[in-house]
This record gives sequence, structure tokens and C-alpha cells, in this order.
Amino acid sequence: MPAKLFITAPHYLAERELRSYLEQVRLVSITYAPSVHGALWSVELSSAEDVDRATVILNMVARQNNHRLSVVSADSPAGKTLEQLFATLTFNRA
Repeated sequence: MPAKLFITAPHYLAERELRSYLEQVRLVSITYAPSVHGALWSVELSSAEDVDRATVILNMVARQNNHRLSVVSADSPAGKTLEQLFATLTFNRA
């Protein structure tokens, strides 16, 4: 069953770079939405286990490369808020 996480950052991170970090998990989709507060990505993965692996990988990458990323599971309270924000941002962009 697909699962989702959100990534926030103060600056844009290229999708190609993000995909390279997540080579070890089964990605379904990556969607980007710019905002006045920075960048927001919605990352859909094949399973909850892939979400857990992606979270660990992205947190490690953030520490190693001094990226200021936040990784939030869509199932968390903060994730639900980000999902609403993401829907608003992508609707306004269309």
C-alpha cells in the first residue's frame, strides 16, 4: 500500500538530487510545490517501510551535507497540515 512523506526546505533541492538520495527505496512519485517559505515536496513510496527507510536516509543526508531539510510522515499531525498546504499550493499553481 503506498505511503507518503513530505520534505520541507528553505531552498529548492533538485528532483534529480532527491531521487539519487532515495535510490534504495521504491518511489512512486515526487511532486514539488514552491512556497514563499521555501520548498515542499510530496514523496509517495511503495510502503510504510519505504517511508521509514527514506526518512532515515534523508535525515542522514541532511546532516552530512548541511541541508536544512525536515522530513515528515503524512500520517503525523504535522503531515496532515502539510498535506493541506501542499494541496493548496498545487491547486493555486494549476
